[in-house]
Amino acid sequence: MKKQILFISSFVAIILIVATIVYSSINHKHQFKKVNPAFKEYVEAFTSGVISTQSTIKVRLANDFADSALFNTPVKEELFNFSPSIKGKTYWIDSKTVEFRPDEALPAKEFYEVKFFLSKLIKVPDSLETLEFQFQTLQQDFILKVDNHKAYIKSDLSKKNFMELLLLLIMLKI
Repeated sequence: MKKQILFISSFVAIILIVATIVYSSINHKHQFKKVNPAFKEYVEAFTSGVISTQSTIKVRLANDFADSALFNTPVKEELFNFSPSIKGKTYWIDSKTVEFRPDEALPAKEFYEVKFFLSKLIKVPDSLETLEFQFQTLQQDFILKVDNHKAYIKSDLSKKNFMELLLLLIMLKI
């Protein structure tokens, strides 16, 4: 009897340990890496964390680089490399900020690793030629449920409650 209890408790403990290891490896598959602090001399900011699927990816340099003639015209040189790949174009939006605009909305809950080739713009030490950073797109979940939606007067459907009308407009994306 004691052997059976010991066997069952050992089996349960092994199952819990394996489940914990599998859960940890799945949930921590993608981790945000720390960026070398030496980049702060050349880069003020960049896109990171969790962003909208409609967002652009930006890098803001510490010093002016682009002339106003370059603003909002596609950059010919490849400054960004994404993993997984993203199709789009790169633009200067001001004298310090370069922006990558995806051709279409990014998939939800996707983790991206980015390489920004800083050395193509300015002279930097070899260890700072490529700025590497990560971001993830937001998991977009939204459920709208309208219960008990009915007209005040069954014969006159023109008189709706303001909130019901507002919810209907939201659902129809007008």
